[in-house]
Amino acid sequence: DETALYELTLSNKENVIPIVEVYEYVAEKHDEETEILSINWIGDNVDWSGFEVKGKEKMYTGFEKGKKYLLLVQNGWDAPSLSFEPYKLSTKKVINDPTDAYEPSTGDNPAKMPNKKVNANFAMPYDIDPYYYKATDNGIKMVSIEVGKATTAMKAAYPAELLEGYIGIPTVYEDSNNNGKLDMEDHEIA
Repeated sequence: DETALYELTLSNKENVIPIVEVYEYVAEKHDEETEILSINWIGDNVDWSGFEVKGKEKMYTGFEKGKKYLLLVQNGWDAPSLSFEPYKLSTKKVINDPTDAYEPSTGDNPAKMPNKKVNANFAMPYDIDPYYYKATDNGIKMVSIEVGKATTAMKAAYPAELLEGYIGIPTVYEDSNNNGKLDMEDHEIA
């Protein structure tokens, strides 16, 4: 029951690795009285590098404290063979709470944007970092994202797969109603 990154490992005697899909349970308010429970896809262990859909032996994902998740384990969708041997699924915590100093930052509660640089990460599934910036003068401002270099300590702690290249895309929305949040009115005029 803690926020962490985990390694999921699958195996079986015949090396027929099942597909694992990870979902997060999400409760959304439909109206004042009704809450709807749905699931959001987080990730899977599918090896998309070839023509055959098959599972990879290892995958990594993040789980947040207090949230509920569903792991769906199944045969490959177009598996050329089925295994009647049992599979083994094991989990191992890789990193304790990898979130950055600006978390939790959501559209309802964006982090305040400092005037200079932000050093943050996208360590957890669906991690989106909204920041709120209020201009103090008229002029042109610039926003850019740079991928930082992994430190020696990071290389020692994180699996190499989690330190691969990343391309970030900054998006700027006008706070059209000046409420300090990213809401539907802001999306509509973007």
